[in-house]
Amino acid sequence: MASRRVLNIGDKIDITRKLKSDATEKKYVSKVQDFKDDDKVVISMPMERMEYVPVKTGDKFETCFCTKNGIYKCKSQVIEIGKDRGQMVCTIQFMSEMEKFQRREYFRLEYVTDIKFAKLSRDYKGDPLEINPSDWNKATLTDISGGGMKFNSKASLSDAKEVMISFTLGKDLTSEFHCECQARIVMMTTLEQYPDMMEYRISYLDITKSDREQVVKFIFEEERRRRNKMNDRY
Repeated sequence: MASRRVLNIGDKIDITRKLKSDATEKKYVSKVQDFKDDDKVVISMPMERMEYVPVKTGDKFETCFCTKNGIYKCKSQVIEIGKDRGQMVCTIQFMSEMEKFQRREYFRLEYVTDIKFAKLSRDYKGDPLEINPSDWNKATLTDISGGGMKFNSKASLSDAKEVMISFTLGKDLTSEFHCECQARIVMMTTLEQYPDMMEYRISYLDITKSDREQVVKFIFEEERRRRNKMNDRY
């Protein structure tokens, strides 16, 4: 499984455990602390609402790692519990191959920020600099995934099939990320509550692999940040 080639000490982990009592899922957070073997990793004791979660050897999880190279997941099992420099830790063993998130697994994140988009002509050559500044339209992103996004705009491009989108994620965080790529309009409808506003659903066409991974990573970390913020309230 060669975990050392994929993971680094300090990588964040999201852990999902299905409770046998009522089949509900619980989500915890952790970090990579050390390596024991290619298929064994020492992690900090899973936490929920800033408190350790009691786990025991034999417990099985869905484990999701947020790395600099993307998001990876696998099934794992606790094989040892102990302490490292006074900190509670547990050793997990991978029970399946580590798999990078695939397109079908992208989940959508509700996220609101200003973006812009422009209709592309049939003879567009692929250079954003070819687009006239006056052709850019203001829009509001409402949700995003690794495969596409949804946004609202007063601009109505009823005859458009492809657009160029320009957006920045994490403007209020230290890790700001900007992307421009071509996209295909999947659906365009008028918002019932705002008749002068159009809702667009688009899928990326030429987004680079690294940019897509950055989008997925942002979604993963933003969802985690929100969950931690929510837990801190209790």
